[in-house]
Amino acid sequence: NESLANFVAIAANEQFFVQRVAACKRDPSGDCSVVESMLRAARNDAAVQYDLSNGVQALYAALDALYKDPSLSSDEKVARREAVFSQYVTPLRSKYPQLQALRQVNNAEIMQLKIYLTDLGLFREIFERVGGNWGAFFAQMGEIRAQRDVDGSLDAFELLRAKARG
Repeated sequence: NESLANFVAIAANEQFFVQRVAACKRDPSGDCSVVESMLRAARNDAAVQYDLSNGVQALYAALDALYKDPSLSSDEKVARREAVFSQYVTPLRSKYPQLQALRQVNNAEIMQLKIYLTDLGLFREIFERVGGNWGAFFAQMGEIRAQRDVDGSLDAFELLRAKARG
């Protein structure tokens, strides 16, 4: 799953720099400013990804509801989608003015972001619950996969949500 792979990259990047900073601080002669800066950058990037994940999911849900509304004509849906887009994207753009994504309504881009960013926060919750242990985390993901292997009609993200709730 692309979201899982994206989460692993985000978390592993941060974990790598946490370990580098810790190793640097054990060396009394070391200047840790560079690795500390890299850790801050990794954490900032993670924060952007988690915020973007939440924003894209909310945007997708709102657009999905708009597109499925049988009381609206196609023209009305197209006319309203810009307002929906702005409602969810403007706060992200205000917080992250350097954001390259979501410059205009583009359903293909929204779908791509949804594929790569769905429920990153849930993956993080499970990862933190297992103490940042990759083996335990992947065992949890394996349980979800095993459930899907038994019953392919199950939604992997619903299973993930259930696992995150404990």
